[in-house]
Amino acid sequence: MGIEMGDPLSVTGSILALLEGGGAIGKVLKKVITLKRAPDIFLALNNEIAELHNIIHTFDELLQEQSDVCSGIASGRICESLEKVKRTLLEFERLVSYELTVVEGHDARLRLDKSIWLRVEPRVGALKDRVRADKADLNLELSLLTQLTS
Repeated sequence: MGIEMGDPLSVTGSILALLEGGGAIGKVLKKVITLKRAPDIFLALNNEIAELHNIIHTFDELLQEQSDVCSGIASGRICESLEKVKRTLLEFERLVSYELTVVEGHDARLRLDKSIWLRVEPRVGALKDRVRADKADLNLELSLLTQLTS
């Protein structure tokens, strides 16, 4: 159940928040990827989120260019898709930042907790699948919006 947003500025605001969130998640992922013995799924997730970031950026550009045409279109499914993406990204960020990684030592090094990893690995896989599905949904919405504004 997404939040109903009727005007392109509301949609753009949501998109920009996602871009900012995607960037923060990307930074966290890059730190995790550089850790010794970090599972490969994090590199795959980083790639999925980078592609999602590009799709969202394209949405923002299209809505900025076509704001008058998009005013009636930019609600409903698009907003629901964006809200779904936002929830997925926030859940993933919480998982990595607050459950999976620990800061240790006087130099505050980030470490991947192996015992926690064994417990949350299925959740990370499910989140990766959700990111991929969200990306496919947004690609479809972007294609439809592009056709409607051409």
